Amino acid sequence: KRTPALVFPLMDNRHNALKQLDARAVSDNIQRASVKCIATFTGLGLKLYAGEDIPKDDGEASKPAPAAKKAAPSSKEAAGTIEGIGLELEKSFNGKESLLAFCKANPLQFPDERSSLKSGKTALENLGLAKGDDIKDSAMFANVISTIVTTWAKDNNIAFSKEENAVIIAKLRSSCDNASNAIEAVKEIAKSKK
Repeated sequence: KRTPALVFPLMDNRHNALKQLDARAVSDNIQRASVKCIATFTGLGLKLYAGEDIPKDDGEASKPAPAAKKAAPSSKEAAGTIEGIGLELEKSFNGKESLLAFCKANPLQFPDERSSLKSGKTALENLGLAKGDDIKDSAMFANVISTIVTTWAKDNNIAFSKEENAVIIAKLRSSCDNASNAIEAVKEIAKSKK
């Protein structure tokens, strides 16, 4: 019943803000904005994002991996399942507390705690999330932390090679099951780039 605002800056293909606007750039970004809105508000493309419709070898359409047989979920377990997708939410994960703990620890050594908190808020907005409570599981938390690290690197003119970037993203994804692991992983990344 409310219309959330989505931040959508005009960017070039390197994700830098455009300094000069022309009709082509505006047209391209309007199309990107339309796709983002459709995906955000209808869920179209969610199966593609989850990797269910990505074709495998030689264009052969992939079939969902057969799930291991397990007992029918209880009513409590069913309540934690997203309808039509079958993904169970992590019940014990608190995204807001994890993000606050991460930002207060300030592993990227921002000048003060306020700047660290602001980086977390900016990362949420960039991902189309309104608040920390919108982080429902560790995968979403990993996306927010990855966005914070990427923005920090860009602001400090730190470049990652594609290989480094892939390793960093994998490391963050594996360590973002709780805030303390994420803090340690980001401290290591920051230390290696100083």
